[in-house]
Amino acid sequence: MESPTIVPLIHRLVALGLVERITTASDKRKRLLVVTDKGKALYEQVKTVADDLREEILTAITPQEQEQTQRVLEKLLREVEKK
Repeated sequence: MESPTIVPLIHRLVALGLVERITTASDKRKRLLVVTDKGKALYEQVKTVADDLREEILTAITPQEQEQTQRVLEKLLREVEKK
């Protein structure tokens, strides 16, 4: 993502209470983003649902097909990262 795209996203995450901006003591111009307890809780909820969904979907293919799919996706990702 480019900066103009990221800034509104950060504002929204802050407004939702999922992250907070922290100014560093060493450099007042720098601001860190820290995940809040609310953000961590949401992450755990989403992770649980995603893990359950992944398990359900992967039952449709054999372990060998899963490995092959993983290799193909990794290869595609490497190609995208080159661009």
